[in-house]
Parts: sequence; structure tokens; C-alpha cells
Amino acid sequence: MVAVNRDGTEQQLIHGRALANPKLAHATTRARPPEVTSPYFVSRLRGDERSILIRETPLKFMYDAWYSNPDANPYITQVNVHDGRHDRLGIVPLIQPKVLVDHDGQPRFAFGYDKERKTAVVWKERAEAEWTGFALAGFRADTIDPVHLTAGNRAVEFTAIKDGERFTALYRLDLATRAVERVAGLPNQDVRYVITDLKNERAVGISGHPEQGPIQWLAPEDPVATLHASLSRSFPDHDITFLTSSEDGQRLLMLIQSDRSPGEYFLFDRQTKRADMLRAVRRDIDPRLMRPREAITVTARDGLRLHGFVTKPAAAGPHPMIVMPHDGPTGRDSWLFDADAQLLANRGYVVLQINYRGSRGYGTEFEAAGYRKWGTAIQDDIADATRWAIEQKIADPARVCIFGTGFGGYSALMNAAREPKLYRCAISNAGMFDLAATLAAPRLTDSARNRLERTMGADPALLRSQSPLYQAERVEAAVLLIQRKYATDVYADQAKDMYEKLQRANKRVELFEPVGEEGAEMNRTRFERVLAFLEQQLK
Repeated sequence: MVAVNRDGTEQQLIHGRALANPKLAHATTRARPPEVTSPYFVSRLRGDERSILIRETPLKFMYDAWYSNPDANPYITQVNVHDGRHDRLGIVPLIQPKVLVDHDGQPRFAFGYDKERKTAVVWKERAEAEWTGFALAGFRADTIDPVHLTAGNRAVEFTAIKDGERFTALYRLDLATRAVERVAGLPNQDVRYVITDLKNERAVGISGHPEQGPIQWLAPEDPVATLHASLSRSFPDHDITFLTSSEDGQRLLMLIQSDRSPGEYFLFDRQTKRADMLRAVRRDIDPRLMRPREAITVTARDGLRLHGFVTKPAAAGPHPMIVMPHDGPTGRDSWLFDADAQLLANRGYVVLQINYRGSRGYGTEFEAAGYRKWGTAIQDDIADATRWAIEQKIADPARVCIFGTGFGGYSALMNAAREPKLYRCAISNAGMFDLAATLAAPRLTDSARNRLERTMGADPALLRSQSPLYQAERVEAAVLLIQRKYATDVYADQAKDMYEKLQRANKRVELFEPVGEEGAEMNRTRFERVLAFLEQQLK
């Protein structure tokens, strides 16, 4: 964690491996002092410009590097941003919690996971009290997410799904009377973002993901709402996010991004009405050269409506198409800038990304519809979207490849097996191919195993039937498997097993094992190989 002045001067390392011991700055160094932790910013402290609160999680050597221990309870720590001195205030009894601080700078709520990897909320009734469980009758406990405390710490506003309903909405709980009132909701979608006033004392707007519709303003007269409207006129077709503000509310830090821009940070002065650009998220990207992302709607074979995006090259189509299922499976693709899609579109490929059942953001029923159907209904959704693109004359039906990472890599091989005539090639990066082996991996953490059992299933016959490793005979597409050499994650051995299985079945398969650590250079090496393979197979 680094503290730095607005102009980039006086960069000060205030937390991290290198601060504890410069020899341990390398992530794959096995030896480390026990006090080294992974930091995460929680909150500034009102009235104290020198200190912040962070969440510190102990590290654990997993796979082939040090990572935050996914099963550890973190510390809440006050850190001096000028010299790195810190004072631990206590431990939060949850895993990977989001910590909510009241207007006096005291941690009061936390939302995370318990030891069984079930979502849970804890709170402190008073600042000096111990953490205790927080439950509300009439709401799904695994959906309660505290957002902020109102003026005087009198109430907490939270998002949750009420019993009998499908989508999250915004609610307010009076901490004295325990009375709950519904503040607002969105039609047929989850409330994903809550926008507060400049003092962070009341909600003034709610929204879903950018492509799901405009912000619903609850207080259109509030300065935040009027400022957003003014900025939207200056930055049309952009997503504007207020990140934080000065204590007097006169200066706001904003992130402005779009489907063509990875984003730029601006500092807006309300008195002078001036927005100064601080820096770009990606200085190497020229938004003028990027391609727009078009939102699409596809009806799956069972009638379920699916949403996704198409990124087209500049030239007229139909084009060779890359179907790019996202990781997860509970992740999602959004309208905002996607570097992989832009790279492929720049090379002349149309990119199709579909939020198949199981993706988040469309309600709990939609997400649960993908549970234990990794290799069946989810794959049908991807295939249905592919055929839709062909029918729309977006894609050349003879030049379609499927490419993904993680679960997307699993889907690339599973779809190639289930739909052997649909794809000319399939590329899997760090994919899983044997679900039973994934679930039984000794390096898998307890929390990850519990999550997999819930979403993937645990029945051996089910797992085998939905594993690409046992479908090799059905694959007709040319296959490229990418797995970083010397990686020791739970999928590392599966790539070699899949490669050998495809070879024994006399299939066209290549195994690419780049050497090095994850990062920009590794990503470049990986994509150079991907582009060469696509050129060979689709041009």
C-alpha cells in the first residue's frame, strides 16, 4: 500500500511485504515473517488527515505464491499515511468482510462469510461493544449488505432480498426501534450501487449495472444528483462514479469510464466548477481507436432471456467470431471497457460475450439457475447465443472459435464437446477439465470447497458427466490449452491430462506452457500465442 501526493510526489510505502523486509517483495518467496499481511482500504477518518483505517488479512502460501488467506479473519488497523505506523484495533470475526465505519470513525458493521462460507453480517451495537451476529426477520440472511449509516448513526441503510421477492432493494433500519422501511428498488434487477450525499448520511440514488438503465434518483434536488446531471452532459455515453469527497464536500474524486475508455480519474471543484484530469487508468489506451460494445438480448432454448455484448471490428461483416464466456461462473460481463474484447476486435474478430444463467446481477433465481448445471444448461446458453449471432449475420458460421479463462476455459472445451460442429477451434486458458479432481484437490481451501459443492455439485456421476476430460472423443475443433508452466494451482495437472486425452483420441491439440509470473508480460506472451493460433485456424 502506497501513500502519494496528488501530483505524484512523495510516494511512501506504508504497508506490504517490501516494507516489512525488502528481500520479501517477490510474491513467490516462500519465507516471510508472520506479521506480513495483505492490506485493503476501509475508510478515511473524519477530522484526521494523517490516518486511515485498513483491513489486514494474514497471508498464506497457496499454489505458487503468497495470497491473502481466504479462510482468515482480518484485523482492523489504523495506519498513519505519512510514516506507516499502525495500531491494530481488533479482529473482525468474518472472512473477507466489507467493513462499514460510522460517522465517528468506528467500525460498526461487517458483511462477509462465516467458517462454512455462508454469507453473514456482524455488528457492534455501540462502538465499544463486541462484534455480534446481525439478523433481520423477513430477509434472506445471505443477501443483507449494509451500505452506510445515516446522520447521527441513527439508522443503517442496507440492500437485501426480502422473503418472497427476487431482487435486492434498498432498506433502512432504525437502530433504536429496529423498525425497517423500504427505501427504493429497481424493476427486474438488483440494486448494485447506492449513491449517497456528500456527507455520506443518506442515499440519494440507486442503480444496477451501467447497461441496465439510468440511475434512479431518490433526491433529484441533491447537489450530487444535479452535479451528476451536469457532468453527464459533458461526458455523454460515459459512466460517472463519485469515489470520495473532501470533508467540506467541495472537492470530489471521480472515475469516468465507458465501453471505449478504461477510465480517467478527475478531481472536481464545486466552487470553480472545474474538473481536472489526474490520470488515466490505462495511459496506453486511446479511446478514439476502441470499438463500441453493443448490448444484446438472446432468448435461450427454454425461453430464458439472456443479456450480453457484441464488440465488432470497424470493417463490415460478417466476421470470424470469438465466443468469450466469462469466468466464474457467477461472474459477469458488463458494458464497460474490456481489454481482451478490444484486442480481438482490433485484429478483425467480432467478440460475443453472453451472461449465461448463473451470472450475477440478474437476481438470485437467475444465478441459482446455473447451480449444478455447469456442463449442461450453462453450455446451452453459450451455444444458443453463438447460433443467434450467426443468424443475425454478425458471424461467419465457418469461422467461429470459443476462448475463455478459468470457468470460461472449462466452457470452451465443454462447448466444443457438446457442439462439435459449431466451432472451428477452442482455446482454454487455466481451465478446469475434471470437476471431481477440482473438488478433491488437496490445496483447495475449505471455503472454496464449500462454494464449489453448492454451485458445482458433489455427486460423482454428475461431476463426471459435466467434465470435458471425459468428453474428448466428441471434440472436433482444433484445441489450444494454455497453462502457465510450474503453476501449482488446482487446475495445473488437469491441462496435461486433457492434452494427453485429446492426443490419444487423435484430436488436433496444442499445449502452451509459458514460463514466468502472472503480470503484463505474461499476458502479452499468452495473447501473442492466442492471436497466432486464431490466425492459423480462422483466417
